[in-house]
Amino acid sequence: MAQKKSFHVVIAPDQQVEYSNRQRFPRLGLSYEQFKLDFLKKFYGIKALTQTKMVCWLNSKEDTQHFSVGFLVHGILGLKSNYYPISARVGYFNETWVEYLFESLPQEVDQAIGNYLDAIFSNLIFKPAYLFERSNICFCGPLGIGFLLKKGWDGSVQKMNFFMDHDYLQWDQEKGLSTGKITYLEGYQEYQGIYRIEVLALSDDHKINLVKLKTLKSVILNSNLADEIKNWCLKKLFSI
Repeated sequence: MAQKKSFHVVIAPDQQVEYSNRQRFPRLGLSYEQFKLDFLKKFYGIKALTQTKMVCWLNSKEDTQHFSVGFLVHGILGLKSNYYPISARVGYFNETWVEYLFESLPQEVDQAIGNYLDAIFSNLIFKPAYLFERSNICFCGPLGIGFLLKKGWDGSVQKMNFFMDHDYLQWDQEKGLSTGKITYLEGYQEYQGIYRIEVLALSDDHKINLVKLKTLKSVILNSNLADEIKNWCLKKLFSI
């Protein structure tokens, strides 16, 4: 049996972490990946996706009244122009998002999700995002992926963050390179037009995670980021 592809790991809700810093980041409110929940007849954007589970953003806090852990739901998974009926159980939820664990996916749906993820990460498409601070250059990708460059007054890069759901890679002019975990803080979201502004709490790994570094390197280099940015990343991030 083929190994399931998994690019995202959701931190257990009771896990205690020490935050290194916090970072505001814009997300596009519209995405190609959506889930239509049958019993509410509503569409939800997908925050993270694997062949075993998905995480969906909630449209409002009021939606939480409809969920309980273990609750079985049915709906339609939309991946661009393709649609698949699925069943899943609620694994965890808060006022911001819901984690669904898939129930015995049909083989063709399982394969379709795997192919979709392969296609995304072999040719990642970033879109320029709202510059909420003039010194920041932001790019948004699918499924919670984001890239942020912060420049100083002289135009030099002072900090770089690459976010992929609950993992991040960071380079700081003073502290150097680090990898770590992201916790999405509840109650800190705001909306500006088509963007959802999130507050991310960053917790550094005790040492650089080389597996994570290799994965993120592959994603960056197989993206549509400008060659200038890719070359900077190669020089600053992947010379260890």
